[in-house]
Amino acid sequence: MTIYVDGVITDANSGGDNSSIEIKDMDNISIIGVADRGELSGIGIAIRRANNIIIQNLKIHEVLTGGKDGISIEGDENKPTANIWIDHNELYSSLNVDQDYYDGLIDSKSGAENITISYNYIHDSWKTSLHGHSDDDSSSNKNRHITFHHNRFENIISRVPLFRFGQGHIFNNYYNNITSSAINSRMGAELHIENNYFEHTKNPVVSFYSKVIGYWNTSGNYLGEGVTWGDVADGDVAAEVTATGMTPTSSYQAPYEYKLTPVMDVKAHVIAHAGIGKTDQSDLDIPDIAAPSEPPVQEPLGLPFTENFAAANTDEFFSNSYRDLSGLAGSGTPLFHRVTGAIDVSAGQLTMTGARISIANTTPAVSTTSADASTTGLLDLSNSYQVSFKVVTVAGNTAKSFQIYVDNNTSGSAYSIHGGSSKSYSVQLQDLVPGQTYTVDGLVATATSFITLRTESEATITLDEITIQ
Repeated sequence: MTIYVDGVITDANSGGDNSSIEIKDMDNISIIGVADRGELSGIGIAIRRANNIIIQNLKIHEVLTGGKDGISIEGDENKPTANIWIDHNELYSSLNVDQDYYDGLIDSKSGAENITISYNYIHDSWKTSLHGHSDDDSSSNKNRHITFHHNRFENIISRVPLFRFGQGHIFNNYYNNITSSAINSRMGAELHIENNYFEHTKNPVVSFYSKVIGYWNTSGNYLGEGVTWGDVADGDVAAEVTATGMTPTSSYQAPYEYKLTPVMDVKAHVIAHAGIGKTDQSDLDIPDIAAPSEPPVQEPLGLPFTENFAAANTDEFFSNSYRDLSGLAGSGTPLFHRVTGAIDVSAGQLTMTGARISIANTTPAVSTTSADASTTGLLDLSNSYQVSFKVVTVAGNTAKSFQIYVDNNTSGSAYSIHGGSSKSYSVQLQDLVPGQTYTVDGLVATATSFITLRTESEATITLDEITIQ
């Protein structure tokens, strides 16, 4: 079975139960993004006891569902998960949050074997690609075999990959701006590492933090500009570098035929071909999207709710062709409503000056009042939650404030069923640091609430993402 993704899938429009998309106890499944439009925002894929699986041409990012992995792969003692191809995807989280805010981008555990990870653009991550979840794994089914080739790894702290037990083949990958360590071989793993291009990378090949060291067979790798090596703690090992390159500590070789790209061609080739929208889909039988036969039912949007302002322009952002109240592109009331003020959406960022934007209000043109007897939103804010937003810039009168209202689309905090408490957050722009992500507690409201973002007059703020969870 092949599933084509043409649009944005979120937890909110997938049931809102904080679960990843599961491929479980089934075989021969492909999930393929259409053109450059297939996207999983805030929601990941969990592959469990499944075989012959393809995940291709999808943008998967900032995952907060399930175990917070972009793609997780796992079998068990009785049934492995095998023959998995992760190809031509883009996966990222964020470096502007705590290291435990998200988890891995592509992780595998016991019972996962025969995995190929190819031509992916993987970036902006603390803990990127973990294979083998623990030094103390007692499973008998951990002799994994994983190949990484022609991937683009950039702006990453570590784990590209971290590999415990088993054997791996890592060739023709491009590494740039890796700030702690790149390839970390642990617990006796043997890795065939060849023709990779490293630049601005700290500790390209190591065995760190392991009860038992891992090993590598290295050849043909290029250590370019900005490659550095840090201090090595007792019990740890870093690759020894000589005039001929990194010294092998294993003789393991990948047991199949393959073609190597010359190492000095790797950077240009990988940048040109890795990621989404770069596969030829002309031979795929992609069905047309069928229009719904009935109007969509307005149901509460589950949390987490994430918006990354990916609309092509401001008009599209406020249209139902971008997102309606279902959370997807549709024909109903738009999810976002411009109440007032100057607003610009471009390049994945939202800029507001003296503006108000309501989110998930079913009656956005009706002003709220202190006499309201009920709420009119589709966000379930009846339990404790937080709002996170990333600040790009602030400008104008920075003594003025950025504010978050609940069930209030006016400029007066009293005009809400919640009275003055509706203004749940207010901060002067001068107290916000560009590049910083802020997380604030929200007002516990109702199961049918909405949010309004506001900047006071003459105050300008630019955001590049907002999450309610």
